[in-house]
Amino acid sequence: MKYNEVYNGLNLDGQPNNFATFSPQKDEIRLDLRIKKSEEIENQISEKGLNLMDYTRCGWYRICLSKSDLKEHSNFITPLLK
Repeated sequence: MKYNEVYNGLNLDGQPNNFATFSPQKDEIRLDLRIKKSEEIENQISEKGLNLMDYTRCGWYRICLSKSDLKEHSNFITPLLK
């Protein structure tokens, strides 16, 4: 993990590898994932009841997750991170 003022990113062998970033909020965490836009992924996120904010022009899915979302949907979120 790489801890910045605004977000937490990932490192691989000391080099930034920010395919996913985490922005902690007061009651939730915003997960930004750099994944190619896909209706299948969007449908899966919606089916799970997760708060999909948007898909940015830069190619990022932005998802707000609560603590209960992390516990309940860890089996779905983990493969997205891989």
